Amino acid sequence: MPKRAILLPISGLLGAVVKDLYKKCEADLQAAFPDKKVRCIGTPFPNAPFPLLAQKHLARFPEEQVIRSWSRMVGFAIRAKPIIEDADIVVCRRLGLDIVLYAAACEGWDDRKVTALRIHHSMVKNTLVGELGIQIPDGYIIPQAANGACGEILLRTFPELEKLPSGVLEKFLKRQKSVIEENYFNSSTGQNRPFFVDASKPIPEMFADIVGFVRKNIELHPQ
Repeated sequence: MPKRAILLPISGLLGAVVKDLYKKCEADLQAAFPDKKVRCIGTPFPNAPFPLLAQKHLARFPEEQVIRSWSRMVGFAIRAKPIIEDADIVVCRRLGLDIVLYAAACEGWDDRKVTALRIHHSMVKNTLVGELGIQIPDGYIIPQAANGACGEILLRTFPELEKLPSGVLEKFLKRQKSVIEENYFNSSTGQNRPFFVDASKPIPEMFADIVGFVRKNIELHPQ
């Protein structure tokens, strides 16, 4: 039976928390699993602006934003495939879920989300898995907190959000929560359930939770 890497994207648009948690994994996850080959492979979206601070992003049709993100995803997947095939544990910063989270920030999301989600999941099935041979993640790692705490985290990362009209940030967080809890991981998508880490914890404590999650996955998929 061919070796199967455990694929774990750290995802969500929760400001510096996602980036810092990925950096912690990059620095310390190999030491936590010395008998495994750990690879941290970066992100498909290295220069993506925070959506609420990019008017061009907000004005796009959600379907358009999905396709724009996929143009980056395809190149990332092609470059990542040989690394994934050679590794035991693979961590990246953002993946398919984040394509939908970016699209959900577009102003027309509420009216056009069904089509945008259908396009995205078709790309996952037919392109990412079917054509490029990239497996469905074993579990997205998603930092989450109560909405009030999420807003505070984002404001620390992006102080410019203070200048937005009242209710804009709250609407953004509500949409993100809906995508994660209602849309992306429902049974029709074929996605595995995510692993939530408490974003109000310090990074070392979140990292310890991730190590525990990885250990459980290793038990499920012995190599």
